[in-house]
Amino acid sequence: MALRILLVVAVILAGCSGHSDPMAEASQPSASQPNPSPPSTPSAPTPSTTPQGDVTLASLNMSVGQFDQIFQPDQRIYSAKLGYLDNKVSIAATPSDPAASVLVNGAVVSGAGTAVELAEGANSVAVTVQNGSAQQTYSIDLERDPRSTFRQTHYLKAPRAGIDDLFGVVLSLSGETLVAAAPYEDGGARGIDGDPNDRSRLDSGAAYVFARDPAGNWSPQAYLKADNADTHDNFGYALAISDDLIAVGAPQESSKAVGIGGDETDNSAAFSGAVYVFRRDSSERWHQEAYIKASDSVAGLIFGKAVALDGDTLVVSARATLIGRVYVFRRDENGVWTEQATITPSDSATDDGFGNSLALEGDTLVVGSPFHGGVPRQQGAIYVFERSGNSWSEKIRLQGSNTEDYDMFGWSVALSGTTLAVGAKGESSSAVGVDGNQSDNSKSQSGAAYVFERGTAGWAQVAYIKASNTDSKDAFGSTVALSGDWLLVTAAYESSVATGVDGVQTDNSRPSSGAAYLFVRDVHDKWSQQLYLKAANADANDRFGGDSAAALSRRLLIVGAAFEDSNAVDVDGDQSNNTVSGSGAVYVFE
Repeated sequence: MALRILLVVAVILAGCSGHSDPMAEASQPSASQPNPSPPSTPSAPTPSTTPQGDVTLASLNMSVGQFDQIFQPDQRIYSAKLGYLDNKVSIAATPSDPAASVLVNGAVVSGAGTAVELAEGANSVAVTVQNGSAQQTYSIDLERDPRSTFRQTHYLKAPRAGIDDLFGVVLSLSGETLVAAAPYEDGGARGIDGDPNDRSRLDSGAAYVFARDPAGNWSPQAYLKADNADTHDNFGYALAISDDLIAVGAPQESSKAVGIGGDETDNSAAFSGAVYVFRRDSSERWHQEAYIKASDSVAGLIFGKAVALDGDTLVVSARATLIGRVYVFRRDENGVWTEQATITPSDSATDDGFGNSLALEGDTLVVGSPFHGGVPRQQGAIYVFERSGNSWSEKIRLQGSNTEDYDMFGWSVALSGTTLAVGAKGESSSAVGVDGNQSDNSKSQSGAAYVFERGTAGWAQVAYIKASNTDSKDAFGSTVALSGDWLLVTAAYESSVATGVDGVQTDNSRPSSGAAYLFVRDVHDKWSQQLYLKAANADANDRFGGDSAAALSRRLLIVGAAFEDSNAVDVDGDQSNNTVSGSGAVYVFE
């Protein structure tokens, strides 16, 4: 209709002008029109919200750290300082004009961003916006800390060092919050932040919360005890943290309560076990939110021997009549917990250790069964379960490429995205490094770790990992932890005299001092060892990196030594006075 109106207007104007355009006459399509009109004036194009050829960015972000400058479309140069563990960054950039394309170091940016591998030291990233023949480049200078700067930065102890408390025997890390357990602590307090000097309940157990501030300093945040703490409960035998929730297992708690929030006072069901959930409020204070027992709780269930927590899902393992089982609980928007499922393996057997280790992420659950094959074979296996709606189903049972008797494959497990790591601390090959010879079993109980990847065809082993100083009875694989492209493996009984980072590995004159090993995956999906870690005050029988005593995040690597003996308390005390046997310690590296 708009075109017809314009034509009419053009005809009227042409008639009023008193002459015609000869080019317009020549362009008429048909001679049947005796009075051709001149061509119509083209209509103006619809105004665009972005100028033609706009080569600015509407946003620019990276997956780790933050820029030193606030983003502005006309700001062309950015910089950032990153830690040693920031070996890879994903750059996400959105052009102001949707018609423009964005390239990062020559590669077109996908919706999720483009990954850039970072070398130690200076790295330059070019983000180019192309729009037709026009283009413009934003420069990003990223400084990644070199390996030589990675070191032990803090030494953490309980507010009161107690003999044989075993502080740090279990660790869990979420963001800037660390929880360390001392399941043999003798405190008589109950609830939150009671008197740590009351030592009236032997082996009741405790958990300690530490928080890291923006400057990198750690401080104690809470002293957690069960609200029905009692002798020999071993509160803290297992624990997990996810954001503002902490779950703590007390497998020898003995109340006869059943389900959620039952009567805690009747201790007539010995070693039935319980799990306690704590929540942090907006004032950074912790409160016990739930007291959880199995729906079929009975004496000897040992509910709470392992726990895993991700968001509002809690998984708890138990050992009933020598056969392991796993319970899944969900938390609703009102903070109310309910039992969702009970899980057992398809080939459940007595003494298989099902539930000895747990790893949970989203709708995927990994359960270790390190004694699979029975006693005394103890080959080990792991099971992968997936959730659909409220139902869980077993997807696969996995073993290592060389799993044999006494390997205890599945002693430890870790899950991150599509990557799964498994520890087999009883494995006995003499191989060193990655993908060595698996067939020479001349280093008894040296230990190994295995990496699996989930692809379109399911799970498959992609790496066989050994220590750089493999030796008999080191128990490499005591703990495994994953974060991005990094894998941490501990060996609780490693015996070198080294201290700190990358010391001499060959002198084994400090038996069972313990060690940790850090591996990285490169852009070709190949794994290699990067660091060899020991405590700054490594001593014989400290067991640095014991079972469940390690945690790893984007910037932090944390290892516990539950049998360390110093009398220090809180943060960065004197490490040299070994007068409190088995008090335990935690070491922070960054």
